[in-house]
Amino acid sequence: FEYFKPVKGDTAGLKDIFVGMDFSWKRVKGGEGVGESIEQLIKNFKPQGDLQFSTNLKKFHDGFNMRKLLVVNSHIRYYYTVLDNMMASYFGIHYEYLTTEPYCTLGDSISFQTTLLNRSQEKILKDKGGFNNFSDNYEDSTLELKCNQAFIRKTKAKIDSKIYSSEGLFWLKEPIKNNLFNYDFYSKNSQASYPEYISVNYLNLPNFGRILVKSHLQHKWVDPEKGELYRPVVITPPVMLNVSNNALVFDGYVDKKISIELVAGKDNLDVLLKIFAPKGWQITERIEKNEKLFFDTYLYSTVENEFKFKAKKDKQIFNFTLSTDNTTDTGLLRIVAYVDGVEYTKGIKEIKYDHIPIQTLFPEAEIKLIRLDVKKKLKRIGYIPGAGDEVAPCLTQLGYEVITLTDDVLAKENLGQFEAILTGVRAYNTNEKLPTFKQKLMDYVANGGNLIVQYNTNSWAGPLSSDIGPYKFKITRERITDEEAKVNFELPNHPVLNTPNKITDKDFEGWIQERSIYHAGDWDSNYVAPLSMADPGEKSNKGALIIAKHGKGHFVYSGLVFFRQLPAGVPGAYRLLVNMIELGK
Repeated sequence: FEYFKPVKGDTAGLKDIFVGMDFSWKRVKGGEGVGESIEQLIKNFKPQGDLQFSTNLKKFHDGFNMRKLLVVNSHIRYYYTVLDNMMASYFGIHYEYLTTEPYCTLGDSISFQTTLLNRSQEKILKDKGGFNNFSDNYEDSTLELKCNQAFIRKTKAKIDSKIYSSEGLFWLKEPIKNNLFNYDFYSKNSQASYPEYISVNYLNLPNFGRILVKSHLQHKWVDPEKGELYRPVVITPPVMLNVSNNALVFDGYVDKKISIELVAGKDNLDVLLKIFAPKGWQITERIEKNEKLFFDTYLYSTVENEFKFKAKKDKQIFNFTLSTDNTTDTGLLRIVAYVDGVEYTKGIKEIKYDHIPIQTLFPEAEIKLIRLDVKKKLKRIGYIPGAGDEVAPCLTQLGYEVITLTDDVLAKENLGQFEAILTGVRAYNTNEKLPTFKQKLMDYVANGGNLIVQYNTNSWAGPLSSDIGPYKFKITRERITDEEAKVNFELPNHPVLNTPNKITDKDFEGWIQERSIYHAGDWDSNYVAPLSMADPGEKSNKGALIIAKHGKGHFVYSGLVFFRQLPAGVPGAYRLLVNMIELGK
């Protein structure tokens, strides 16, 4: 549990953090009357039904001229649909549009069921209905629905191949720019911001008139524990290309094996896969039966292979090896699949949590290639997992042997076998047993090991239960939000900035989404702070990185956001973290 505590500003009479913020219709030009009407409708609503309420609802519906409030057609259509669907709910109309499969592909025929149930005491006249975005635009006839009578229609129709596949998280369609999602909701040229409505039915309500009920196509299933669950039906490309890493780091000229997962979106699929490596990078391994390999010294290295899929959801893995010469530092590996001559370049990724609907996105199938000039000596390091960061596999890319340190390993194994140990982000927040290993970890440091603790959180509601380091320090809420904030070298001769890699201003270029979070504060005099930085207009802060010599080894606490920089392939972040790992070696 977390809570908010006001620490600055005028707090007199403050009841909640939203005091002074207007969330009403008054924010929208011409919306004052709309807000007042809605408030009256809510106040007078009667769950058992009421003719007067129906009359007022109709007046509100008929007078709701959204064109005076919003200028974007997609928004107008959306709000009119919300009103019509709200009307149907008030009159006891339950409606579902379901498929047996959660995924479908452009041009495919799918089976689905339409259900309309009249729960009211009145007779409802169902007018003709049909489907959007289906080439088989079937319309059924008019009929009358009596109390507790259901209309059920099972249909098979073909999805129009001209419509877009699901955008997924539409606000991520364009790259984030200046820490903001780059999506213009209010542009007349933007695509609709809302999922496509599939099924359409016209209903005539008593004392009200004709409304248009629309719904998204959904998949419903029964979970033994949670009961009936719904998820949006996802319209996918015919083939999807998943990459295991968005960025690959090459330490020197070591070859790397890469795997591409192909996922079929439909049955009986023939796919031609092509992989394009830019100049200076070479695809070198011939491993597949029908593979054709091309080399163009001036443009790119290309490999292609053919795949056949029998069934939807089938998967195949394509493996190849990539190497680099000394002519380039970065590049972009493109993966392209061709089906019937049409190019497809998307993968598929799902985000599943109980507290939100399932979200599906289609990232580009491409890999950022980075060749690093990194010096290092150590080989075997330990990693204590935190809250799901990707630092450990990134260190593996550098050639380190990274061993996951579970509670059992920490309890039983000799930590002296590891030349350095890192804790994942928020490891002390998520692992209740970790504080019990403090003495063993401090002994490890005293005997010559390096322990690097990545950021942990600390709050009034949930303070850390024990000290982390060999000497006292606090974890604060301070951070540097601007990823381009100037970084000052307070101790330019400190080994962490010089050995084995010389750190310069260039190493802090190209960082993404913040510099550092949850800084150290009030640290013991045994700690030193080699760096300082500040957000624009704020005072300088040294808490992003503190280091203490303890016995023969070193303890490091870092709020620097390596967990974001390393997966994004930021070269300077790799070089600085290597210096922290190799302190004193």
